[in-house]
Amino acid sequence: MINWSIIDAMVKANDPAAMRWFGALLERTNYLPARRTTAQNIVHHATVAAMPKFAITGWENADTKKACLWEPVVKRNGKHWTPMFQESGSCVCQGGQNATAYTMAVEVWEKGEAEEVKYPVFAFVAYGRSRHYIGERSPGEGSLGSAMARAVKEDGIVDPTFAGLPPWTERNGGLTIGKAKEIEWSYIPDATDKFDPFQAAAKLHPIRTVAQCRSADDVAAALRNGYGCTCASMWGGLMQCEVKSDPPVLMSRRVTEWAHQMAIIGWWEHPKLGEIFYIQNSWGNPHGNDPAGGPPGGFWVTKADIDWICRDEVFAFSSFDGFPARSLPWSSIWPFTN
Repeated sequence: MINWSIIDAMVKANDPAAMRWFGALLERTNYLPARRTTAQNIVHHATVAAMPKFAITGWENADTKKACLWEPVVKRNGKHWTPMFQESGSCVCQGGQNATAYTMAVEVWEKGEAEEVKYPVFAFVAYGRSRHYIGERSPGEGSLGSAMARAVKEDGIVDPTFAGLPPWTERNGGLTIGKAKEIEWSYIPDATDKFDPFQAAAKLHPIRTVAQCRSADDVAAALRNGYGCTCASMWGGLMQCEVKSDPPVLMSRRVTEWAHQMAIIGWWEHPKLGEIFYIQNSWGNPHGNDPAGGPPGGFWVTKADIDWICRDEVFAFSSFDGFPARSLPWSSIWPFTN
């Protein structure tokens, strides 16, 4: 049983061990890059080799100074989505889920559609398939970022209104289906009566293109054009983040290492900090509130941190064939208002 009073005390004291302890508690997985089996490495490299090279095609607006994929969510709903709270080593699922949902929200906003992107999208079919792709043959914890990127493309995301999905509840400031359900949905083989209707529903909503981002410049280009990114790496930051600079922002920095996947959903040419990027986590809301208006459960990091993360597995998601340049109406007001 998780002792939340201990976690809360560590977070409030900004104990450097808090992030490592919390991470170890939720990320019980052997899928660190250095610990992949030979078979998993073969699958990983083959999966990445089959992806197109990341590149924005067409003319890009050079005047864009910030791109926050949560902007259409706040403009439409008047508030942020409630963050996720994982209760097992399902961070790969959560990172893919957030990148997908925010990418879809931008697309709906761009097209002026009346459709509302309901959150959370249900990415556990893709997560279960990703574990199948890396050779797992039973429910468990953890996967690879590359396998999840493949799964959201080949297997898709289930509309959250589809009948029979596990219900979401709120805990520790985030949404969860509970540890038991996360484990239950963590392995989906090619043929299984239990998951067949959900697999069919998921295939109706695939991500069209996935590609690996190999630098912070790639990630910035993806975000400016509305493409959410997942980041699976050994980067470990502060549990309680720090408010810095003017205009103030909630900043984290690398203080430790462990295997974890999150999503990158914001980019800003900050007037004093230079390029910074918003990472959305899936641990509820333990990191603090961003005075610049970022969603709960996330934090900003420097360009150098993103370059460090890109040494591992960062993937951009697109609802189009490739990554066409898009003239998106990003707000000129910071923080933007509804």
